[in-house]
Amino acid sequence: MVHINLQDFKEAVMKIRNIVLFVLGVAVYFIAVMVVKSWDNRDMHLYLNEYMMQKFLSKLNDFDELKGYEFDLTTKLTGEAVLEPGAFSCVQQSDVKTAMDWIIHGGYSCDEPEAYQALRHFYDPVGIDGGRKYLTDIKYEAFLSKAIGPNPQIDAIEWALEDKGEITSGIDQLPKNYSFRDGTYWIVKAFEAKNETDRNIFMAKAWRSLGETLHLYGDMGLPCHVRNDGHPPYIGLSGNIGLPGLSEWIDWYYGVFGEPDPTEDFIRSRTQTHGTACNEVVQEIAQATSARDIFHIMATFTNNNFFSDGTIYGTGRNGYSVKPLARPNNPYTSPVLSESGGGWSYDKKTYTYYYDVCGQKVKMCKDCYYFDHKWDWRGKFPHVDKECSESMASVLLPTVINSGPYLIKRFFPKIELEVIPVIEAMTREIIVKVKHTTNDEYKSEIKYNGKIEVFINGKKKYTENAKDGELKIENAVLNSGDKVEARLVCGGIIVNSEKSDFEWRIIRQTGELTPDPNDIEITVPSIAKFGENFHIEGKWGQNVALYPDATYSIMAGWVKDTTQLWSLGSFDEIFYQPGPSNHHYFRLDIPIPQKSGAKYFKLQMSLKASMEDATYWLQGRIYKIPVK
Repeated sequence: MVHINLQDFKEAVMKIRNIVLFVLGVAVYFIAVMVVKSWDNRDMHLYLNEYMMQKFLSKLNDFDELKGYEFDLTTKLTGEAVLEPGAFSCVQQSDVKTAMDWIIHGGYSCDEPEAYQALRHFYDPVGIDGGRKYLTDIKYEAFLSKAIGPNPQIDAIEWALEDKGEITSGIDQLPKNYSFRDGTYWIVKAFEAKNETDRNIFMAKAWRSLGETLHLYGDMGLPCHVRNDGHPPYIGLSGNIGLPGLSEWIDWYYGVFGEPDPTEDFIRSRTQTHGTACNEVVQEIAQATSARDIFHIMATFTNNNFFSDGTIYGTGRNGYSVKPLARPNNPYTSPVLSESGGGWSYDKKTYTYYYDVCGQKVKMCKDCYYFDHKWDWRGKFPHVDKECSESMASVLLPTVINSGPYLIKRFFPKIELEVIPVIEAMTREIIVKVKHTTNDEYKSEIKYNGKIEVFINGKKKYTENAKDGELKIENAVLNSGDKVEARLVCGGIIVNSEKSDFEWRIIRQTGELTPDPNDIEITVPSIAKFGENFHIEGKWGQNVALYPDATYSIMAGWVKDTTQLWSLGSFDEIFYQPGPSNHHYFRLDIPIPQKSGAKYFKLQMSLKASMEDATYWLQGRIYKIPVK
């Protein structure tokens, strides 16, 4: 019989337990070390998304591509939200949020699940590691590739935009469901959806996609994320073996495991978003022709003008050489630290290096000196501290916020609403056409099937769904001189038609034709103002079939008494629709500069037929429409 001392057994079990926990802790560390944070997704990214959207709304009238747009971001929509974060998975459930809250939520959800997302939030515009733009500064990569999979080799721009194709599986490990590309897809789905429930679900996905895109754009204003600086955080292991704080101290003193970036740790307050943007960069981004260019310009500005804590390079005071912690033999060559010259200066009292960025004196880093800052004990020489982080952020964050609207504007399709009121002797109807202009973001024409509201004299009279981009309201309560407007409403997006007065003049005339050319003249009171457009349409025909040599033309212009002041010219063979009635349809959209002294607008039709005693008729309408 084997006798076991109970106390010895308990001690053996505890030792085994501690060894197991230690091994697990090491594994967790190596995995968690890859959860490199950007601007914190619990606060700063939320603020950035909110402020970028607010800045966009304040500049909305400056964007000709979005003429007629407005937004109701209080619209509540149902979608999938991250309710519980995690390293390898996260809990997503259906939730109801306003459109703005979905955008803000995207700033949070973009980091979930953290271990997989962490590798995808870096973009190096220089490509310092063999031209590779994605993160390569990874500690213990061989171990990590077995723990969480290989480096996906995806940079932040590709992850944000999916402009090189959809990212789904394989080496990527993680599908991208809320990219810029996904967002434009969901907007198209929402515009073309035939019921309100689907439309709102699709728009919730679209707004979250915009939010996740803005999160990644915010990362382009964070030096470590555009300078291939992995900056893994400190991790606590020693508590598992009864020595809490030991590994943290070792890590802090020697930098063995973690190398966190102080800017990420220190910049967490809304007040730190205030400062002065670099206007030159904002203007360059305003002229960019693609979302990718916008990301690249912002990343290049950050890379070329700011240090991360691990990429400081140059010559310090007293001529000592400063090499970066990351890739000491392969540094970034801009900016290059200096005590003076080239925009640099040094303050001996505060041990601070200053650099001129867009006319602003920025604290870039500080020398080490004992018994003052905790970072000094690690021998980091020099380093970025809280004051330097705040100083850099005072330029970077406002630049992100002020340039963000130029990215956001590309997220929405160019949509215009044309309102065509019809008033004739027997007809009263309103036609609304939703016109989509294709571009690089929306290459196929959108056929809108959603809600349109029609206003007459400022009051909402009709709310109906369009079909394939057009709405026709028959038997409308409509009178000449009424003001008719329309607006498209889709999950927080609103597009208004031109807000203009419409006036109509119904024209109809009949008469006899002779073998000689006949001018059919119809005059109406002058109703247009300088710079406005006239819309002329109508139809005319004969009671006999036209002979092949029959000719006609339409002329229009301003007249004063009998003197023609200005002519639009002749419009031959406008449109002919064969049939028993031999109707000829015409439609002109023409700019008419008002002529001084003009009293009438003259519509003239010239017709020559080869048959005696034919009768004719001419009818149509003329009204003014806004200038495009």
